[in-house]
Amino acid sequence: SIPESLTARLLNLVVLGLHSNQLKTLPNSIGCLSKLKILNVSGNLLESLPKTIEDC
Repeated sequence: SIPESLTARLLNLVVLGLHSNQLKTLPNSIGCLSKLKILNVSGNLLESLPKTIEDC
């Protein structure tokens, strides 16, 4: 899993590759990464994305 607090240190992140890590959830705070352009979560166990991503 990814800790909520981690995203606070990644505010300028543009590309995030989390593919094939068996993640079941993403933290809601991932929606705070306003500069994020590419998010690769393929190959994980996600059933949905946080609402915060949908609002971007």
